[in-house]
Amino acid sequence: MHDTRSSTRDSDAIEVLARSSDRYLSRLDGIDADQWSFHPAAGAWSPSEITEHAVFALRSFGGLLRERLEPLAEPVALADVEIPYFFYGGDEDPSTGAPTGKWTDIERARASFTGATDAIVEWHAACPADLRAVGFADAHYGLLDGTQWILFAAAHTARHRAQLVQVQHHADYPG
Repeated sequence: MHDTRSSTRDSDAIEVLARSSDRYLSRLDGIDADQWSFHPAAGAWSPSEITEHAVFALRSFGGLLRERLEPLAEPVALADVEIPYFFYGGDEDPSTGAPTGKWTDIERARASFTGATDAIVEWHAACPADLRAVGFADAHYGLLDGTQWILFAAAHTARHRAQLVQVQHHADYPG
């Protein structure tokens, strides 16, 4: 069931995700080992940990898209343009996808990030479903259709790109 407040086409949502992912990866260009492991404060995530979490999330979104979408019995209440607002406060359940701190190889992390994004793009290319007609109701975020879940993945990625920017602009950031 399609809500007229949702106007983004599936292909546009995939493009938004691809651009968000490219912009995220651009923040890792030229990063060295000291920068990769830099913690701006006690308990704050390093670029390594931010990236580990972002990859976990992208893989989770990919799994949701592949395995959890069901035909919609009711229209979604959320407009596409509202999705980024979920992340404006930076609030997120810290136990979901908490990093292990073991991602030391920058290039492997970049490849994992790219692979997680590519898996969603490839799934979309092969998906015959109308993503506006299927969805999943998350306990925290509510009912989103398939296209909105792709936009959600893009917004989440952008939120953590902003977190990387904050770390990289910290006064004590190496370099």
